[in-house]
Amino acid sequence: MALTLTRRRRIAPMPQEFARRPDPQPDPFAPRDDYHIEGEGVDETPSVAGRVAHVLQIVLIIVMAILSAAIVWLLGVIFGIW
Repeated sequence: MALTLTRRRRIAPMPQEFARRPDPQPDPFAPRDDYHIEGEGVDETPSVAGRVAHVLQIVLIIVMAILSAAIVWLLGVIFGIW
């Protein structure tokens, strides 16, 4: 940083390889063709692996709930709450 503040380097600018062209602007009076085509519906049934993963997630949630209840019950027994 000190070199850039005290003296300037003499670096040649990079040559332009491609000329910049302006971005094309849409014609303001052109009719818009925004329409929705309805076709055959896609059957979105989950695969077997997806169903197995979903069932495993449900089982995991149930197991975590049982373990949480067991920890609360164990702490209640240890501290004499129940």
